[in-house]
Amino acid sequence: MNHSDWTDLLFLSDVLKDLPRIGWALSGLGKNGIESIADHSWAVAYISLLMCGHFSDQEENVDVERVLTMAIIHDLAEGITSDIPHRGSADGWYRLREAKSVLETEIISEITRALPNGESIRKAWEEYIEGATIEARIVQSADIIDMLNRALSHEKRGASSEFTEQFFESGVERLRRLKIDIALQIAEDIISARRMK
Repeated sequence: MNHSDWTDLLFLSDVLKDLPRIGWALSGLGKNGIESIADHSWAVAYISLLMCGHFSDQEENVDVERVLTMAIIHDLAEGITSDIPHRGSADGWYRLREAKSVLETEIISEITRALPNGESIRKAWEEYIEGATIEARIVQSADIIDMLNRALSHEKRGASSEFTEQFFESGVERLRRLKIDIALQIAEDIISARRMK
């Protein structure tokens, strides 16, 4: 790996610090309170780590290193594609997400080609996308939990519950499909806190 590769990779990580999460921006929030993609990735890694602790307490075998690798890199390609949110099932949104998926696969292949451990990072990203392993589903669940937690934070700062409801509805439904019990329990705790505010 040469110095140019390092510079490119570091620049990409820096871009993620400045790119906003588009779902919140499209929902009408002002610039204040809209997290960056890097903010979100950190939160996903943190939530994933906490959930790994739960599995360890239950004496279930989870590869924490793979979980954290997936959590850190799961949105890496968005430094180039930006963030495209899940916005219903309208044909236009579906085609946009499909095109983004193809492009992100190409971007991850290109990015990881230059890394000494690129093959393992590319495989971790593919594992996350496929969602077939417990580790991938933990990270996917953490991704959703971060969104729910952020929606609750926005409500506490004055956003209307009508505005945030879309995030809760889609998030809980996606968590049910992932079948990670601790993630559903965390979501229920967030929803309970929402009712009590």
